[in-house]
Amino acid sequence: MIDQRFMDDLAKDSVLPTEMPVEDTMLAAGPVTSDVPQTGVRLGRAGVTPQQSAKAGGLDKPLIALLDTLAGAMRGATGAAIGLPGDIRSIVDLINQEGAEAVMGKRMFPTSEEVLQSNILPQVVPAGAPNAAERQKTVDVAQAVGEFLPAPGLLDVPKVVKGATKAVQATKGMPVGMSTQMVGEGVSELGFYSAAKEAVNSIQQPKGTGEQFLKQIEKTPGVKPEEIKWTGLDDFLKSKKTVTKAEVQEYLDKNRVEVKEVSLGTEKLTKKFSVNSPENEDYYDVVNKAGEVIYTGPEREADKLLDLDTTKFSKYTLPGGKNYREILLTLPSKNPEFDPKDIGRLNDLSNKTRTPVEDVEYKALAQRYDASLRGETSPEFRSGHFDQPNILAHMRVNDRVDADGKKVLFVEEVQSDWHQAGRKKGYQTSNAVKELHDYEFNLPTRAREAIKADFLKNGFTEAKADKLSTSLVRSTDFNGMAKYLDEVEKYTEIAQKAFNKDKLVPDAPFKTTWHELALKRAIQLASEGGYDRVAFTTGKTQAERYDLSKQINELAYKKMDDELTLSLGDGPYYEVVAVDKNDMPVLKRQVTEQELPDLVGKEMAKKIINGEGKGYPSESVSSGTKVFSGLDLQVGGEGMKGFYDQILPKFLDKYAKKWDAKVGMTEISTPNAMYKNMMGEDMKAQVQYIDITPKMKESVLTKGQPLFAVGGAGAAMQQEDNK
Repeated sequence: MIDQRFMDDLAKDSVLPTEMPVEDTMLAAGPVTSDVPQTGVRLGRAGVTPQQSAKAGGLDKPLIALLDTLAGAMRGATGAAIGLPGDIRSIVDLINQEGAEAVMGKRMFPTSEEVLQSNILPQVVPAGAPNAAERQKTVDVAQAVGEFLPAPGLLDVPKVVKGATKAVQATKGMPVGMSTQMVGEGVSELGFYSAAKEAVNSIQQPKGTGEQFLKQIEKTPGVKPEEIKWTGLDDFLKSKKTVTKAEVQEYLDKNRVEVKEVSLGTEKLTKKFSVNSPENEDYYDVVNKAGEVIYTGPEREADKLLDLDTTKFSKYTLPGGKNYREILLTLPSKNPEFDPKDIGRLNDLSNKTRTPVEDVEYKALAQRYDASLRGETSPEFRSGHFDQPNILAHMRVNDRVDADGKKVLFVEEVQSDWHQAGRKKGYQTSNAVKELHDYEFNLPTRAREAIKADFLKNGFTEAKADKLSTSLVRSTDFNGMAKYLDEVEKYTEIAQKAFNKDKLVPDAPFKTTWHELALKRAIQLASEGGYDRVAFTTGKTQAERYDLSKQINELAYKKMDDELTLSLGDGPYYEVVAVDKNDMPVLKRQVTEQELPDLVGKEMAKKIINGEGKGYPSESVSSGTKVFSGLDLQVGGEGMKGFYDQILPKFLDKYAKKWDAKVGMTEISTPNAMYKNMMGEDMKAQVQYIDITPKMKESVLTKGQPLFAVGGAGAAMQQEDNK
């Protein structure tokens, strides 16, 4: 709170009963900012009468006049406090501009003057406010902003950043333009920064070879190889004999990995009058927050859409949560750029007789060129869970209060459909095309040597064997040569990786660290939203949530006969039938062995492939059908337990150690008729949590977090598969 001695001194210096001249010297670091004439306390023995107050804006209550001026003073002092790091840096810049930037990087914090001239702090008095009642709200806000400050002249420099963070929170909820989030330069809207860009900023030499810059960046703590790969920074720098620091910075600005967010459940739809229908009924447009019209029709139908729940899986939550939403972290689709220099190569290849290797290159270039002309985007991944493309990871979250009375951002689930599919099916990578080119380039030579060796074994001379083998290779296609070398399977596998997009998943970053990306975003949301903790379920809770025995009565399956398998291809095939708790069939599907895990979960799929289960008791069912029921439907959920009980806590303990935070256990209430104990009391659920410590909040809100992994834990590959 504001120092009481400061308040007492102000009261002593206020002589309200007598009318006296008003001095011009304002209190503290900054003036009261308003277009309404101000009243209140001045330095020295000065005061104001009720008549002066009324004349100045209708403030006929001396206390309000005092608080109003005090609020303005606190705004000025707050501006000075927030701007102090910027003020200090500006002094350093004046002394040695080049040296300051080389050692400290570009100035991140604003100066006091910049703070006061911006919309960071709320104005003390709204424009045109005629009376005390209307002005009181802004006075209260300004007081809240100033709560953390000591008396003027006693500013505690080490507490400046802490105070600035409190100021940010104090302005939260104010109108647009009157609140702020203090984050550093180069931080994305989700609170992430590029460690590679930070490394480049810290390099002192203005110019050098590409290799020199790359080595300095790679050895900088916190820079991960994955970021260098996905920005293409290594290829860029290796191609440069000389490069400037500014060019590297510009390259990273243009090629940084951008992660975007879609938050389902927070979508606010609005309606506006559109036209009168032929029946003279008013029609309304329903508009999303992006300004897109998603529906036009009668008002009664438009009103129904305003309450539309855009979330997909709200039923898969523990009872008792509020403000449920689904947070999708996505990778924007990009239009593949076609390098102009490749046009020349494309023209050269089109006007000549191409070798098989050149023909592959020609087709790939032509395909890319056509795609760029059509404005097509890069390959997209689409999940079976959500409509949005390229979802790297998703979290399902809600708000709770735990047993310790802490406000909790509760993570019901965190998952990556993209990388789960990538692990199972493989990734479509650019390296696969290069691998195919290399294989095809070397195949003729290897085939010719093998054929020549056979001729030599059969008594042919060196010259004759060389001539015949060369002639045969020229007349044999790639499949023929691969077959001769007994490498048909290898060749097919490489070709499939390079060109068969239907079987493979588009390549993407965060293959083994997507869970770290999601949890860092949860920490950011919790820090911004004033939460005390981020909490998440245990593996046991996840296993129980998706336990088949709680959803169905029995699961029957039959391995299809060879004739059907051969007709459909990609065998073996299974027919799977599920019966719900009311003995009604809810699923009947024919799937391949590879598709089984996606349908019934990894552990149940393994049981089916191994032929487990009891013979079906009904004579009406064809022989060979087997069934799981009761306890046989229960699966261990070992993947879920390993992920939620080991992988997530291990990462958070390592990541948050620098902020004096570690993972702990607490309980949340699950108020629901189905979640009562024998005494009729609400059941409790054990959950894991990490505190949002002051140090963590300060760092996250002022600096941001590195986009790429800090731990490099590849254990996310053990992600739960029982979906």
